[in-house]
Amino acid sequence: MKETFLILCCTLLCFIISFSACNSSFFDQQTVESPKVQTKKVTIYSTSWCGWCVKAKKFLDDYGVTYTEKDVENEEDRTELVKFAKKIGYNGEMDAVPLIIIDNHIIVGFNAKELMCRLGLKECTLQFFRRARSELRSE
Repeated sequence: MKETFLILCCTLLCFIISFSACNSSFFDQQTVESPKVQTKKVTIYSTSWCGWCVKAKKFLDDYGVTYTEKDVENEEDRTELVKFAKKIGYNGEMDAVPLIIIDNHIIVGFNAKELMCRLGLKECTLQFFRRARSELRSE
């Protein structure tokens, strides 16, 4: 029994050594995917007291997303937000934070899945998010 176990261990060791010699680059490869190149303009409207704003900013930081931060309680920033919303025809809620703008899309609240979709970090359909938004507006 011991001899069989020893033979199996030696065979396995020989296989590993021969595999690593043939594929030395295999062990040099990194398993962590590098983040995708960001081409979208991201702005986050937040407040100093909002816990969800902190989570949203941490999420963006973790994915290496470059963003501009604005204070929704600042009158100039708020006026800029209202003008932008009118420009793109947005008539939804704007009193909640965080409020994240990705290109010409406004996301109210922190929704990691929608952020990943809008940023292109995940392949997904945005139909669910559009439907949910239109249902909220009709209420």
